[in-house]
Amino acid sequence: MIKKMNTNRILSIGDVSFDVFITPRLSETLCRKEEGEQYICFSYGDKIPVDSVSYYPGGCAANVAIGLKRLGIDVSLCTTFGDDSLSQLLQKHLREETIDFSQSTIDAHSPCNYSTIISYNQERTIFAYHKPRTYMFPQSIDQFPIIYLTSMGEGFESFYESMVSYIKAHPVTMLCFNPGSVQLHCDKAIIQNIFSVASYVFINRSEAEYFTNISESQGKEQELMNGFRAFGIKTLIMTDGNNGSYVFNDSTLYKASCLPTTVVEKTGAGDAFNSGFLAAIIKGFSIEDAILLAATNSASVITSVGAQEKLLYEKDITSCLENARKLVTIERTHL
Repeated sequence: MIKKMNTNRILSIGDVSFDVFITPRLSETLCRKEEGEQYICFSYGDKIPVDSVSYYPGGCAANVAIGLKRLGIDVSLCTTFGDDSLSQLLQKHLREETIDFSQSTIDAHSPCNYSTIISYNQERTIFAYHKPRTYMFPQSIDQFPIIYLTSMGEGFESFYESMVSYIKAHPVTMLCFNPGSVQLHCDKAIIQNIFSVASYVFINRSEAEYFTNISESQGKEQELMNGFRAFGIKTLIMTDGNNGSYVFNDSTLYKASCLPTTVVEKTGAGDAFNSGFLAAIIKGFSIEDAILLAATNSASVITSVGAQEKLLYEKDITSCLENARKLVTIERTHL
């Protein structure tokens, strides 16, 4: 079983970005979905009218930090900001959410990471710009017994190598890891080294298939979990969209259904799930209740545009768990 963590101080490490959400008019957009292929298309060379536009601070590390903070966890953010007006807006937003980012650095004369997100038919397509960074390993990392490491841009490799060395030298530190898109296009050995020292790995099904080389994995969850067990992972949390989620821990596989909700836009669903699960574990909840809080946080976020607006607060936990226990089914299988 997962034991309660002896502190709730956590450092969230990764990139932040400024996100612009646009919703194109349905009449101006062509969407095609076929088995194995999905496309969204616009007329080439045209000006495409949009029905709405929204601006939000984002990035996985910030989303998770804010999610944890709202759920009552003492969290700090370690990131590399750009040196422009958008980066200043990001910092202002983090202060408003009472997020400490004193472990962060500023990349002089460098722009903010930026994403344009097309929200269409309850799904999103992301155009992401990540400025290559020189990532600095935090000097005060030993103040944090829990580390959440997530998406970083080009140039992350040496930072990850330093993290592996640090965890090996400080085995009581609990590393939680969620790879980003850049980590899906690098030497797999780099990520497998992180897997080997991580206490918790958060991943979705397509990422799980990529790292284990198991395709069409529906119904092969035990095979997937065994693949990750070979990497040395202690606890694996795998989300699977509308199909729910899975948690593998101590030879037990938990399978949970989704919490019914009205989907507006899905950006941040995974980050909300991860922060909900991790907050529950830090507070000493059971795996089942951690799954329920994670599912509820994720279901809440996707009822609006943006990854942070509908993140839950600590005061919501009791009522949310009571509701989720009625609506979410969790099955346990011993492997």
